[in-house]
Amino acid sequence: MNQAAAVPQAKPDELPLPSRPVAFLWHYICARPWHFGGLLALIIGAASCAVAVQYGMKLLVDAMAQGTADRASANVWWPLGLFIGLIVSENVLWRLGGWLGCRTVVASVVDIRVDLFRHLTGHPMRYFTEHFAGSLGNRISAVGQAAGAIYGGLAWKIVPPIVDFLGAVVVLF
Repeated sequence: MNQAAAVPQAKPDELPLPSRPVAFLWHYICARPWHFGGLLALIIGAASCAVAVQYGMKLLVDAMAQGTADRASANVWWPLGLFIGLIVSENVLWRLGGWLGCRTVVASVVDIRVDLFRHLTGHPMRYFTEHFAGSLGNRISAVGQAAGAIYGGLAWKIVPPIVDFLGAVVVLF
């Protein structure tokens, strides 16, 4: 008999939780790759549209500034359409990102709290006589709040400025 077949495989729910903070957060990102990947794509797309809107405004102003009044009005429609389309796209992407971000962060925080509670319930009763249950519950809640703040901060305060900066550099060149 093959020894590898005799060893029972651990179910994903029974795997130990990572003890390092980045690995712990990454574990929950990997649990919902499509949600976090979609959120990242929406945020990058929206921030890129914000940069492109600035370039679209430049094209619109340049089109309005060139030539005579009759010739300028014919050349203004394409930059105006591009400008309006970019604004609409940016708003749609931000709203979809907000909707998906709320659902993803809340679901991940719920998973974190449930997994930590499940981890606690595996301890013997003696553990709970030495540690106050309310204190343990507060720690679980605090970890969930901290993870939600980190995920939200990455999504709304770190990624968009990075994309804006890189977009500005691209437009500059």
